[in-house]
Amino acid sequence: IGDAGAFPIYRFAIIGVALTVGGLLWLVQARTRFGALVRAGVDDEDMVHALGVDTRLLFGATFLIGAALAGLAGGMGSVVVG
Repeated sequence: IGDAGAFPIYRFAIIGVALTVGGLLWLVQARTRFGALVRAGVDDEDMVHALGVDTRLLFGATFLIGAALAGLAGGMGSVVVG
């Protein structure tokens, strides 16, 4: 039936980007000071703040990263039709 089994290359690109972003997020969370501070801030924000970390800036940066990733997902997903 022609291209009934065809899978557009763009969808493979989306899968590749998703795997790459997921891997990078895991690396940042597991292997960087930023990831350790975010994890510690979620568990005990007052203690992290007492250690001299600006938790508002920390969580603001985390929100910014999440918003950027949502924008990336929206931009990539808006091209896919049905």
